[in-house]
Order: sequence, then C-alpha cells, then structure tokens
Amino acid sequence: LKNLRIYHEDITALLEYLSLNNIPKTGNIYISDINIKYIDAKYFLEKISVANMYSNFFDNSIIKNLLYVTKNKREIYKTFNEFEIGDFIIKLNEGYKTNIYSEKISDFLRYLIGIIRCYLYNSDIIVIEEYVFNNLDEKMIFNKVLDKIKNNRTIILIKNKKYE
Repeated sequence: LKNLRIYHEDITALLEYLSLNNIPKTGNIYISDINIKYIDAKYFLEKISVANMYSNFFDNSIIKNLLYVTKNKREIYKTFNEFEIGDFIIKLNEGYKTNIYSEKISDFLRYLIGIIRCYLYNSDIIVIEEYVFNNLDEKMIFNKVLDKIKNNRTIILIKNKKYE
C-alpha cells in the first residue's frame, strides 16, 4: 500500500476494512487530510460500529452471530422484542437458530440484525449506511429501530446516493 485517500462516500468501506484488523503496516491511509496512523485504531474501533446493506456475519445462526458481541441471550431476545422485530425472527422455522444466510431471511431483516448487533456491542457511535427500501413498510420499521437505538448514542446515517 502506498497512499490511499478516503473521501466521505467511502468511509463505511474503510470502517469495515479496519474492523477486520486490516491496519496497514506500510503506506498511508488518509481520511480527508488525517493520516490514520495517528488515530488510535483500537480506541476508534471500540467506539464505532458500522451497519450497512452488506454487513459481514459468520456463516452460522442468528443467535450465535449475536453472542459474539454479548454473552447474554436474554438481552438479545429483549432487544429484538423492544425493537419490535422479534416476531419476524420467531416466525422463521428455526427462529433464532436460523442460519443468518438462509434464503428465509430477507436482505432487509439481515440489515436490521446488523444494526442490532451494533447496538448490542454498545458502541458510542453507530454508523449506518441507509438501506435501499423496497416498500414503505420497510422504511417504517427502519425508522422505529432508528428511534430506539439513538438514545444515548451518536448515530451517523449515511444516505446511499447510488440508489436514488
């Protein structure tokens, strides 16, 4: 890596890259004019979580993916119910044991699970790349989830211009 400049529309990609501990040993990555070598990456990654349409999950069940960020199953179930999406999970044949990449889980539901994972991780800042909604129901559900997670958190919502 020589030098990489990150512009505002690529920040979520950078955060995903860094969250996988891909801190380069050589070369430079700049966010605007700031070299990330001068940012405490560990502190940065503990404070910020990213959810987007293509969040990475382990090829495993919903519950096992969420147990990586909290060991408390009750907290997971409680959060899903508080956010009014627990019913969507329960309606799946295997419920929370359904594989996250099952054809039975819509891209939208997987997106919501990614947001809830960020919430359960207890990050101070959650960066959310807005989903391309298929209908008004999805938009309303998303807005309800967004209203609930923004308490005591900083939410950065990135509108995806590619799909306008």
